[in-house]
Amino acid sequence: MHNQTLKTSINNSKTHLSEIELEKLRVRLQKRIEELEPLPELLRKTEIKNQDLQARILEQEKHLAEQSAFITELNSKVNINLTKRKHCHYYFFRQIFIII
Repeated sequence: MHNQTLKTSINNSKTHLSEIELEKLRVRLQKRIEELEPLPELLRKTEIKNQDLQARILEQEKHLAEQSAFITELNSKVNINLTKRKHCHYYFFRQIFIII
């Protein structure tokens, strides 16, 4: 009888320990769930921000391409004008030497 009572007491202790461990685990998991709870909304906001930034990057790249084309055009015009001036100066000085 004493043996049976001791076994029952040990089993009850194990069950009690298991219940305490389970409660601790439940509390830990609940805290973790609470920590993770805001993440889906944060992810959604981050994805929207990422899309906005991607759109801005595309706009800036387009603007940069337009500016590069404009600069290329201006450089071409400057080179043409410089070439014309060189020819004008060449012909001008040539005429002077012919006169002299």
